[in-house]
This record gives sequence, C-alpha cells and structure tokens, in this order.
Amino acid sequence: MKINPQKIFLILKIAVVAFCVLILCFLFAQKFVFSKNLVYEIDFIEKNQQNKFVRGFFPETRIEFNENNIKVNHEPIYLEVYSPRKYKQAKVKIKYQNQTDLNAQFGVKLKNNDWAFFMQTLQNTDDSFIESEFELDLANAEIINNKLKFILACPRIDQSENKIIIESIKINLN
Repeated sequence: MKINPQKIFLILKIAVVAFCVLILCFLFAQKFVFSKNLVYEIDFIEKNQQNKFVRGFFPETRIEFNENNIKVNHEPIYLEVYSPRKYKQAKVKIKYQNQTDLNAQFGVKLKNNDWAFFMQTLQNTDDSFIESEFELDLANAEIINNKLKFILACPRIDQSENKIIIESIKINLN
C-alpha cells in the first residue's frame, strides 16, 4: 500500500481549516445575541457567583454578603452587565428592603460626564422585602467595553443604623 503525501497534506489542510472555522463560530456565538431582549437575573445566594456577563456589586468593601442577600453598608456600589449591542431601555426589577428614610436610588451611568447617572428612587419599606419595577432609558447610557454600569446610591447610609438589603435583581435589556 502506497501513501500519497499530497493526499495526506490535503486532508490535514482541510482538518486545520475546519477546526479554525469551528473555533471562530464558537467565539462569535459567545458574543452575539440573536434575540431582541437580554435578561440578567442576579441573586445573592452564593457569594462567589461566577457569571462572566455580570460583575458586581462592587467594591466589595461596601457590602456584606449574608445567607441569601447582600447588605449595603456604604455607598455608592456598582453593577456592570454585558451588553452585546445598544439597547433602548432596561426594565429593572429589584427585591429589597429599604428601612426608614434612606432615600436610595438605582440608576445607569450616562455618557455625559464622570458623575452623570439616570436615577430612579427606591421607595422606603417596613421590615419586609418588596419588589420594585421601573424602566431606565438607555439612549444616553455609557457603554464601555460592551458593559453598562449601574449604580445604587444612598447618601448618608454609613451614618445610619439602618441598611439596604437586596435579595435579587432582574435586568431586562430591550
């Protein structure tokens, strides 16, 4: 049996090209979103929740991880979510407990300047958790490295005995 070196070279060439095309398709599939909506659900049951598309809340020195929620001790804290393309709005559903008069706000960073945010006020609660749902306009939102930056601000929280406790957040990009 005689082995033709040209046929072996051709087979290897086809195999390498096919392998490269598969890798390229895999990489594109990781970044492309074919649906019009993109939903991120973040719960805080596990402290080291590994999600390559969501980072936060950070800095971690301002929050305290509990069994199934986080307690905000200082402000502001940030949350970054991956946005593969530009979306018009974000529907945010947050389950939280905001005691007394802490005047907490949740918002998205705008591209106007370093401290420009579009904010929505979170209403005060009693000692129970509530779900609040609101929309944030993303027309002027700042996107850096395909990431939207959200903020939770609560002036003077570090001077108060009461804290904000967040159980879960759902962000729906439309």
